[in-house]
Amino acid sequence: MEKLTRKEGRQPTERAALEEFLDGQWWGVLTIGSVERRDGRTRPLAVPTLFVRHEDRILMHGSTGAGAMGAAGTVTSAAFCVTAMDALVVAHSTFDSTVHYRSAVLYGDLQVAHREERAMLLDRFSDLLLPGRTAEVRGMTPKEIAATNVVAMPITDGDW
Repeated sequence: MEKLTRKEGRQPTERAALEEFLDGQWWGVLTIGSVERRDGRTRPLAVPTLFVRHEDRILMHGSTGAGAMGAAGTVTSAAFCVTAMDALVVAHSTFDSTVHYRSAVLYGDLQVAHREERAMLLDRFSDLLLPGRTAEVRGMTPKEIAATNVVAMPITDGDW
């Protein structure tokens, strides 16, 4: 884990605190170092995305043919940033004004889910976001499952 260089006391170091924070959020930014675009140029890729924590990994999903989820099939190293903005603090000067926020940045290798586990992981994803959701709607069709990639990032001690 990277240590804060300023106001260290504000950084929880317990794994349980990280998991509690992640479980209370559902939006983050996946960043992949370099991805070759269709025009042949290479650029970093940062994509805002929904996520859930499932056991000891972060799950993200998206189209198999576009953006980060398509690129994740060929690129493994990534960073994932989650931020909760709690308050804007307005003071007597702009210098003393600030923002209260909580954040976590996780680093790791992305793992693309195998086709045979996609349906289960997509159901788990939906039920973690909205408990009981998969019981309320029809199941995904094989075509929908084939068009949806699931990417996991293990939460590894020392890499957050």
